[in-house]
Amino acid sequence: GQMKQLSLGIASIILVGFLGHQLGPWWIIAPVAAVVALLLDRSPAVCFGMGFAAAALLWGSYASWLDWSNAGLLSQQIGVLFRGLSGPQLLAITTTLGGLVGGLGALTGSLGRQLMRS
Repeated sequence: GQMKQLSLGIASIILVGFLGHQLGPWWIIAPVAAVVALLLDRSPAVCFGMGFAAAALLWGSYASWLDWSNAGLLSQQIGVLFRGLSGPQLLAITTTLGGLVGGLGALTGSLGRQLMRS
């Protein structure tokens, strides 16, 4: 049903997005989410939510893993540059920005599908 299709869409964005990040630029998640949303027949709002969730999970978990792997030293130093933001605050910002990039990419794909129909 619909939940299975959305779960598959989220998993696809995460998997292909992760592979794309190994070879491509940081914004590769946007076209990945756009293609997945283009292939699904869902509303723009649902596609935005799917793209946001997938990219936020990917960016948040990857940023958390990187932060954990260096004991939070890099996020502490970057936090100083941004007027004293803490590591968790930077991770939250990274997660949110990743979600927005993925969500807007998926929204673009969904709207592109609608455009092709008309």
